[in-house]
Amino acid sequence: MNVKGIEEELAIWKRQQQRPESHLKKKVGYLQETIQDKMPKLYHTVATQCVKRTAETIMYGIDKSNQLIVKEIRSFSLEEADQKAVDLFRRYRRMALAEGIGTGAGGFVAGAMDFPLFLSLKLKALFEVAHLYGFSTETLQDRFFILLLFQFSYGNRTHRLDVLKEVEAYIEHGTINETNWEQLQLQYRDTIDIPKTLQLLPVVGAVFGGTANYYLFTKLEENTIQLCRMRWLAEFKRVTLENE
Repeated sequence: MNVKGIEEELAIWKRQQQRPESHLKKKVGYLQETIQDKMPKLYHTVATQCVKRTAETIMYGIDKSNQLIVKEIRSFSLEEADQKAVDLFRRYRRMALAEGIGTGAGGFVAGAMDFPLFLSLKLKALFEVAHLYGFSTETLQDRFFILLLFQFSYGNRTHRLDVLKEVEAYIEHGTINETNWEQLQLQYRDTIDIPKTLQLLPVVGAVFGGTANYYLFTKLEENTIQLCRMRWLAEFKRVTLENE
């Protein structure tokens, strides 16, 4: 395994995360923040609890169904894990595309069902990818790490860099903060608001829904694989030093 080459790839990826956001994205973000500030506190409280309960229910069910997989999680090299992760995301991306087209074509009621279905697909993919790289998902800290992977792909630049620091702290020191659910739901909602609103439109909703789901899953794949490689490499180096 070319450790130096992998470290260089990760360094390039980290520098890419530092790039300023486009002018259009900044304008959209400012508009969304303005709207958020005008919403009553009760709205944010209810939305946060909705996202929290939905995610916790999905994650509990996923972990129960994947307990047999946990016994096999440390059997792949980094190269094998990378390829298996790419294959897994390709499969989930197709599922997300079909789900987006189906709920988009179904109108407003079906569109409302899209949130828990799409969230479930993403969290299930993250659990399975974590297992491919040899990471447990049994403890509370393990679940918080899964949620960090999720948050990194669905937030603005400032939020992504904050999450990256949390991932690095977890990798280096094993410390991790409890999930800030309000921040998670605000950042996630800002990311999906526009494409998911277009999904509710009659006739063209299926096109927007499928395209949005495909794009959002692609973002999740690109970032999750790099973050998992960071953790895998750090643990590999730690074990190597202990065995010398």
